[in-house]
Amino acid sequence: MQNERTIQFWDEYHKENESIEWISQPSEEVLIILQDYCFDASAQLKELRNLSMLEIGCGTSSLARDFWQHLVKTEENKTFRMVGTDVSSECIKSNIERDRELLSSDEASTTRTCLHYRTLDVINPSEGDTFCCEIILDKGCLDTFLFRSRNRGANKSSYNPIIQSLLDNVWKWLSDDGVYMFISPRSKLKAVRDYSGFQSIQRLALPTVSNGNLVGKTKSSGYVYVCRKNPAYVIGTTPAFAGRDKDTLPSDATTCPNCNVDFLDFRKGELIGGRGAAFWTRQWKGHCQHCKGQIRARTEISDISPFEEDKDKHRSS
Repeated sequence: MQNERTIQFWDEYHKENESIEWISQPSEEVLIILQDYCFDASAQLKELRNLSMLEIGCGTSSLARDFWQHLVKTEENKTFRMVGTDVSSECIKSNIERDRELLSSDEASTTRTCLHYRTLDVINPSEGDTFCCEIILDKGCLDTFLFRSRNRGANKSSYNPIIQSLLDNVWKWLSDDGVYMFISPRSKLKAVRDYSGFQSIQRLALPTVSNGNLVGKTKSSGYVYVCRKNPAYVIGTTPAFAGRDKDTLPSDATTCPNCNVDFLDFRKGELIGGRGAAFWTRQWKGHCQHCKGQIRARTEISDISPFEEDKDKHRSS
């Protein structure tokens, strides 16, 4: 369970601050971006009639409610079950009071359109906190734990266990075709990039007009990250962060499933020792995730982005 002092802090914070939006406002433009990239990332979701959604660390934001309403309005012949969650019971009380007229009394329903709020500790959930969601939303939750866990006794060669716990729980709560969409002011997230539980990651810069209260001093408009679940990942067996684990280095004969280049040719024969096992493991994983069937030139290797490139233009209509 999260530290009691931390929970008390958030309880007191939400008593004094209502309807706070961090990073971005849930404007119509942002909701359309989330909708489009969600269904673009996983074509299987387009075919589903009943979709379950979960927001972690919802705070007093209206994102869960607004995104739920947007999908209900624009996606015909589908039902959407949204559950907004936060560790703070005061926050949940505030949201329930604010959206009381929209809430459903049938919390057990999985086949009808409904909106709920409930408390949830995303680091150490209780036995009853089980979900199977096609969509998990996050606006500031992961960022909060990244800020809290930085340089606090963690080995510099590994990520803080609290980050793995959060991502592992997200992985458990996602269906095999599910997507984890989070909004962050950070342009680079190494922990997410290296996490083995995601098979692909897309990043899109948010429109500047959507700015809310940003974490830290960055003037960025923020980014939407869309992560697809990797069903082959096994918690406790598969190394959680491949890019930080030298033991996950593939053999020279390992081939990319998309372009069939082997690991040795991908490096153009370069020895592992020069840039290190962690570097090559990370680059190989990124290549296999985002490869479109063409072998990258050697000059591109040092500039490979850990995420798919931002799309030049987003559909405006």
